[in-house]
Amino acid sequence: MRRALGVGALCVAGLITFSVANGETPVPLSQLRSSDPALQSALANALSAIDEVRKKDHSTVFECTKFFAEFYRYKQAERYVAFFKSIEIPTLLDDRNQRHYISFEIDHKRLWAMGYKNFLRNDRLGVVFTTPSVSSTALTSFRATLLNPDNL
Repeated sequence: MRRALGVGALCVAGLITFSVANGETPVPLSQLRSSDPALQSALANALSAIDEVRKKDHSTVFECTKFFAEFYRYKQAERYVAFFKSIEIPTLLDDRNQRHYISFEIDHKRLWAMGYKNFLRNDRLGVVFTTPSVSSTALTSFRATLLNPDNL
């Protein structure tokens, strides 16, 4: 199911968001079997750091890319797509403004279930990669943004 946050959020965040609503209860990240243990560890480190900052910072738009330095290690999209698929986070593809976006979203319920309790209700962490075109898997940029649409 796709859910747009609105034009302002799209301009600010540069991504389209969606809800993960498959009816299953998410499990802690440490209990999931991923396709890439190094990426799983890097994601856990980034989420832990953001979770700690979120205790005090309740911004509606929170730029988190800096916390993903360890995570953004590959130059091709395939490993990220396989990794997120292996931890049951769907891929959203979008072509906009002559760019190809590959994005993933983790909502507050999933973050809480994964053990990160300081995220606010309706927080959504968007992880977005860009490639030069639909036919290319070479990554040209990476961005991670935490949005809370209730306060936009």
